[in-house]
Amino acid sequence: MSISNLATVLTSQSENILITNDLEKWHLDGLFNRTIDAVRVPKYFNTKNDKDISNKIKQSAFFGNYVNAPKIGRIGQAFFECQNDEVSYDNI
Repeated sequence: MSISNLATVLTSQSENILITNDLEKWHLDGLFNRTIDAVRVPKYFNTKNDKDISNKIKQSAFFGNYVNAPKIGRIGQAFFECQNDEVSYDNI
């Protein structure tokens, strides 16, 4: 584990979030084996890339809004939204 790039580690009972300057393999390993909840890398993308990625996400067929909160965007469908819809539930 490389500690040199680790800026801060925040831990509590329900979360293990790392804030680091560089993304490393052990971060991904921790995400995949669920020993890390999230890895935050400030300024990982530059501002132009942020906007390009955001626009591509918004153009995706998976991007939509919540029925009960149309101003909030989301990717995919939340489990609770399909609990009474057998067709959606079967496609999970």
